[in-house]
Amino acid sequence: MDGEQQPGPNHPAPTPSVPPVVSKPKDPIPEEAATAQQLEDVEKQMTGFERATLRWARAAVIMSGLAAIFVCLQWWEMHAGSKDTHNLAVAAANQATWTQNLAADMKTQADRTKDLADRMKEQADETKTIADQAVIQANANTKSAQNAVDTLSNTKQSFRDEQRAWIGVQGTSDTKGFTEKLPWQVTVVFFNSGRTPAQNVQSSGGYITSGVPISGPSAQQIATLDFRPAQSIAPQGYYREMIGTEVSAEAVTSIEISGEQTLISQYTQIKNKKLFLYYFGLLKYDDTFGKPHETQFCILLANPDTKKAGMCDAFNDLN
Repeated sequence: MDGEQQPGPNHPAPTPSVPPVVSKPKDPIPEEAATAQQLEDVEKQMTGFERATLRWARAAVIMSGLAAIFVCLQWWEMHAGSKDTHNLAVAAANQATWTQNLAADMKTQADRTKDLADRMKEQADETKTIADQAVIQANANTKSAQNAVDTLSNTKQSFRDEQRAWIGVQGTSDTKGFTEKLPWQVTVVFFNSGRTPAQNVQSSGGYITSGVPISGPSAQQIATLDFRPAQSIAPQGYYREMIGTEVSAEAVTSIEISGEQTLISQYTQIKNKKLFLYYFGLLKYDDTFGKPHETQFCILLANPDTKKAGMCDAFNDLN
């Protein structure tokens, strides 16, 4: 091959070279391993006390490291907690501020409400005062009106009293009879002292005999009276009613007839004052204003010997 020398006699073949044997150095021991080995060798050379002390030193170092880690963790937790506490404090401060503002607003609203209540109370007091004054004025007006009504009514009543008929008993007259055959007879005189006539006149009469003196008839005895029409009585006029005998042109009832007979039969006892004889009755009438009135009368045989009449202690009123 071109460029290559071939072995021949002039060119002997080259002797192969044998690489020198180089002893391979041992791998170097790492520094950390050497240190550990040295420490182990040193530890083997130590006494038991020194080895225990070394162990305690190692433990102290480990504990110091753990303590440092714990302190770091605690610091981190406290730092994070302080941050949370700060945030909580800020939130609490904000809440307190909001609460304070709310309280201030509520106080302002309460003050306004109180002012409104005070104004309403003042208005109510003024209204009550006005109402009280109105009531007082109304009462005064009512009283004035009532006084006016009363005055007018009194004036009318006074006018009517002045103008109406007033019938009263003026006395008795024409006493007679009182014998064994005739009862005691007496005339009752009524007089109209008013300025107008008495109308719709009705008269009644009855008698009572009693073993003891009495002041007048009882309610039951008054209820037994029978009324009969009588003449009207003119102003300043008289009306005379005969008691104890029948009146001409007037019907005589069976009761009246029996009454006369009873009186005749009691003549001796009345004469000897063992019985007391009373005549009583009512005169009813209307005045010109249509108001009804009545006049009472009660007389007694005061002296059977003289046939004198007297007035009873009661039942002699008029209205």
